[in-house]
Amino acid sequence: LARIAGYAAGFEPTLTRRPRECTGIAETMHRALTLSGHAAGDVGLVMTSAHGTALDHVELAALRNVFAEGWAPLLCAPKAAWGEAFGADGALSLALATTLLSERGTLADGITFDLAGAALPGRRAQPILERAQLALVHALCYSGPTVALVLAHEE
Repeated sequence: LARIAGYAAGFEPTLTRRPRECTGIAETMHRALTLSGHAAGDVGLVMTSAHGTALDHVELAALRNVFAEGWAPLLCAPKAAWGEAFGADGALSLALATTLLSERGTLADGITFDLAGAALPGRRAQPILERAQLALVHALCYSGPTVALVLAHEE
């Protein structure tokens, strides 16, 4: 259904203090993209990992950094749909990204967002999903570890 095209792990040391930054998170996402051989503009779907909210401002800032080239992928916040899954969130996000890339299911309202953090209704998000061939899956622990992988749709 899909293959992992690139993977990177990193650390965001500022998450335990104020002000928080997104340097480590963005660098991890950039490394995953580089290792996959794809540019940020190739990604159509991003599975976010924000804790407690649909899109945490630190993760959203990292995504804006990574996708600064003008292309805006569809951001999907699984925790908005199923709540906090703690350690299972990364595996569940990978499974959901694989399913969305391969089956192109109908998106519900309230789980997809744009790079400004605004909710996208399912009807507006669906055409973006239909074109997606790559997904970026991001998982972040608020003690600092972060991982990102690029998932490629297989025909």
